[in-house]
Amino acid sequence: MNGDTRRVDDARALDGGAGDDDPNGVDNESTAAEQRQAAFSNDHSRLRSWFERHSERYTGLKRRLAQARLSTAVDAYLAQSAVASLKAALGGAVLVSIVLAVVSLADVSNQLLEAASLTSVNTAALAISSVSTGALACGGAVWGFRVHYQPRRLVAARRSEIDLGLPSAITFLYAMTGGGVDIITAIRSLADEEEVYGEIAAEFSQIGREMDLLGADFQTALARTSDRTPSENLQQFLDNVLGVLESGGDVSRFLEDEIDEQAELALQQQEAFIERLGLLSEVFIAAFVAGPLFLIITLLVIGLLGGVSVLEIVVVIYVVLPLCAAGFFLLVDLVAQPQQLTPSVSSDTSRRPNGHNEAGPVTTDSSLDDDPRYQAYQRTRLQTRVRTRLSNAAEYVIRQPAYGFALTAPLGALFAAGVVLAGVVQPTATEIVARPVWTTIWLALLPGLITTVPVSLLYERNRRRERAVIDQFPDVLETLANANRMGVPLTAAFEQVSSAGTGPIRNELTTVRNDIVWNQDPSTAFRRLADRLPIPRVAPTLTIVAEGNRISSELYEVLEIAGKELRIYARQESARRNEVSPYLAIVFIGSFVYLFVIVVLNASFLGPMAETAVPDTDQESMAPAALSIDVDVYRTVFFHSALIQGIVAGLIGGKLTENSLLSGLKYAIALTVLITGVFLIV
Repeated sequence: MNGDTRRVDDARALDGGAGDDDPNGVDNESTAAEQRQAAFSNDHSRLRSWFERHSERYTGLKRRLAQARLSTAVDAYLAQSAVASLKAALGGAVLVSIVLAVVSLADVSNQLLEAASLTSVNTAALAISSVSTGALACGGAVWGFRVHYQPRRLVAARRSEIDLGLPSAITFLYAMTGGGVDIITAIRSLADEEEVYGEIAAEFSQIGREMDLLGADFQTALARTSDRTPSENLQQFLDNVLGVLESGGDVSRFLEDEIDEQAELALQQQEAFIERLGLLSEVFIAAFVAGPLFLIITLLVIGLLGGVSVLEIVVVIYVVLPLCAAGFFLLVDLVAQPQQLTPSVSSDTSRRPNGHNEAGPVTTDSSLDDDPRYQAYQRTRLQTRVRTRLSNAAEYVIRQPAYGFALTAPLGALFAAGVVLAGVVQPTATEIVARPVWTTIWLALLPGLITTVPVSLLYERNRRRERAVIDQFPDVLETLANANRMGVPLTAAFEQVSSAGTGPIRNELTTVRNDIVWNQDPSTAFRRLADRLPIPRVAPTLTIVAEGNRISSELYEVLEIAGKELRIYARQESARRNEVSPYLAIVFIGSFVYLFVIVVLNASFLGPMAETAVPDTDQESMAPAALSIDVDVYRTVFFHSALIQGIVAGLIGGKLTENSLLSGLKYAIALTVLITGVFLIV
């Protein structure tokens, strides 16, 4: 067990993130996690020992756990997975047993047994095999998810994040080394910026841990980190750095060349990604335009002949189509590239120079729990935090528009409930079939607009603000660099660019100028600007400027480097928007084609059917085809199918163009309003 504990400690030291130098003592959450880990180790020592003896079978899993930065030894992870699988198997067996018990108590059970000619022995064997199959299926599914799928998914997500942040990280290192800092110090500075650079900074922090905790030299630490990283691009970069160091080359010159190489590589990856988007748009046309139309028309024709009921079409529209849409969203999300850097799973904002630790000091002294003064302090502290959170709620929703649904969704539900209570419409099947358009408008469309329109407007406002800042910021940095090169003071340079700026960036630059004048700390002013601008691509750039101002007296060089990086990103984003526009048009054209076909079916087919179905006193019988379909039900289903297809098309359009469902809200809203207006006219 000592070996097990030592191995877990080593794995935690390598992969578990920072936390050993916490000035406030041991964190409560970390302590609880360690206690649960120790309890698990004691209770499942035999199971862990068995997996340890057969560890050669799980070499790949061990590597993936390290790449995913999971601070769990492979034998402990396998033991946890085995326990979870056994619990799932037991749950599956119980569930199947309950289903069999319900079936056996039903009236149809004896009829099924007689029809299948099963004896009591065969029935018992069938029940046992069913329970065993259910247990094996549930247990195997959990084992496969934990051992095979989840580690690969985590590694793939980290790989994408690392590849996304690598160009900015190289620019950061170049700015530091260009200012006279050695490469080791530059890497350590980058590792401290996990809140800004995300997983790429977490990877570079491994180098420092190798040197500090395991006593490795810098080149050995580079080699080990290169061997463990899930990103091939980062691995190649670290190998190149190692080669430059071994050959005695100029690291700063190498990093400068690497910036241009990474920009070219990013363009190539973007072209390949756009080709995949084109393929996905074609899949959308086949799966959500041609496919549903083919099924609807086929089932409608068969229904005229009495072969199927309307239930099949209802299942296709209300069940199959939404499920296929959810699967397609997952497919696009799997293929799509991340558009922004996210904080690393091990990042700690309290360690950043400009970080904020709202939790305050943490104590583990249980003797204070019964002290009335300490309890009063805790209540006051909690009330203060709640008031602070509520006062900042509006700003938080503005920064994260998705959380606005927590406010707008209840308003939409209240509107729908008010309409029903006021008697405007009744949520019954008869009412929906009799007045499908108006019932849907009152119960679904208007509440949906109340829910989505404010969030969409807020998101689009943020996106326009972000694009305006990204478009103007490279010019701002270039102007600051030129002014600083000519000896103009930084405050005067900021006053100059703020007067020439337009839009939201003008006020922000004025705020930075005042911050520098009052506090005489440009680095902190730049970091505060990054906090005020919730733009992922601007935060790394401002971090480069802040660190460069701290280590270099020639700020203009750092400003030029940061401006170059942001200009490359702005050019890539502009090219991406232009290249994906045709695919967005394809999605919209497909949606319009679907709407046109549905409207034609509704007007040219269901209309004559409805007239034929009207009883004629002079006619003794009606046409057989007219009696075999319910025209009102088909009209309702057609209308709802067009709405569902429009919503899916709008969301897919946003997912394809900007990798965001919130971006597709505006398209979905426009399509649903258009479709509803068309059906009101026809």
